[in-house]
Amino acid sequence: SINAQKQNRNQDGSTGLQIKCNLFEHNYQDITVTYSGTRAEIYGIAKHQGSTDTAVTAPAGNRFSQLSTWSYSDFNNEGKYVWYHMPRSSFALQYKIVPKYSDTTKVKRAFNNGIYQWNPTEGCPSHLTGKTKSQLDASIEENEASRIVYADSLDNLTDDGNTTSLNLDVVTSMPPETMQLRSQLLNASPYLSDTVMVNAAEKEEVLPNSIVTEILAENPQSAKSDKVIDKLNERITPPSDNQMAQIHANDTVLGEKEALESKKAYYASRKQQNVNDLVRLNMSDTTITAVYDSIETALAHVQTPESYYLQAFARYNNGDSTGVLNKLSDVTSNFDLNSCETDIHSAYEDYFDVLLALQSKGKNITDIDSTQKEALYNIVQNSGGLVQALARNILIKTGDIVYHEPYILPDTTTTKSAKVKGGFNKPFYKSESYFKFYPNPANSYMTIEYEIPLNANDAVIEIVSVNGVQIEAIRLTTGWGQKIVDLRNYNPGTYLIRLYINGKVVETGKIVKY
Repeated sequence: SINAQKQNRNQDGSTGLQIKCNLFEHNYQDITVTYSGTRAEIYGIAKHQGSTDTAVTAPAGNRFSQLSTWSYSDFNNEGKYVWYHMPRSSFALQYKIVPKYSDTTKVKRAFNNGIYQWNPTEGCPSHLTGKTKSQLDASIEENEASRIVYADSLDNLTDDGNTTSLNLDVVTSMPPETMQLRSQLLNASPYLSDTVMVNAAEKEEVLPNSIVTEILAENPQSAKSDKVIDKLNERITPPSDNQMAQIHANDTVLGEKEALESKKAYYASRKQQNVNDLVRLNMSDTTITAVYDSIETALAHVQTPESYYLQAFARYNNGDSTGVLNKLSDVTSNFDLNSCETDIHSAYEDYFDVLLALQSKGKNITDIDSTQKEALYNIVQNSGGLVQALARNILIKTGDIVYHEPYILPDTTTTKSAKVKGGFNKPFYKSESYFKFYPNPANSYMTIEYEIPLNANDAVIEIVSVNGVQIEAIRLTTGWGQKIVDLRNYNPGTYLIRLYINGKVVETGKIVKY
């Protein structure tokens, strides 16, 4: 059984703990992710558990007890939601690879139909037979090359390759530019960033709820973003229940952007594993004279703040105080830190201030004075992760604190599934009408909301001039939803809107274009 407590990921979940290739048997609870306190946005494990990549080792590969001891006994995730990647569903019964007893709003399932053969031996190979340094170097290079392929794809596709430019267009847009901005956002779909979508959600005067709903329907990744949804709910007139239902219909859809992100994360994690193995080899190699230089060289393959902090420790162990400060400075120069990462960085700066002060005087960590103890106390109280544990360990060593590792157990007394985002089965209107359209009169666009009978095999909305000339025909492929009609090329005048179901006109409306 595994219990992952508190923070085991970065803030966006692109890196973090992946729980893979475990054989669970006869457990009351197989996997649990728990946290306590505030700042829930940073708690949990990596967003992608496994990957959509077609490599046989890409799926998560856990085999569950499936004893049904309670509703979430396979995978109880109380942190941020994760995508749980599995091979083809045909392997599900044979190997119990599906977290059957879990909350699907927090453990979203994704089957990889590109993997035609999978078994535990090939999908979860043993790592006990280690590689040589040259083999690890080759693997690092190979995995980095694959990671770059997907990183470049994301850079080129996300926000049409220029987040700054598209975001500026959104922020500076004015009401007459509604349809132009809509076209820009749809052209960049399904790869819009949350940065752009948050600002789009704020532009209520430019992007009405119907258009934002349309855009989010094309971008499943942003439809799951708490920040985007929060901005929509802050609107003077928030989206209707039916519009929110359309948005949340994507909650269990793996978007194309998310699929690419999972592949990038897969090769980044494989590379990180190679680097970790290389560091261990260097640490145990008694023939190396400059062991910490070798360790830093291995760590330098990974460009993350966490790797930079470990490199700073290598320089500290080499007695290079200037090098430590330079490496810490490199973190703020090379990475755009968010608020949580900035807090962690400040904690590392304070921690190294204590270490370097002791080192400069030839003192041991047990020789800390009252001021240094206070600095360590602040780190323990106000940070997290590795630096918090390191500061705490010194205070334990000096006898200044007594610490017992807390166990944050899951609440198994109730089923905590998220409330279904409403409106899926509700009619749009309290009338016999099949559709409604607005605004009317309209200028640059109109929105048509519709709901058609379940037995409608063929449904088409036709827009015609008063002379009977067809201007546009829109085929409806779902039982309910909305369509945005671009009116910019329509001549001013009156138009008829007809709904055909199974070849017969069932409803007609009239709209004025000015």
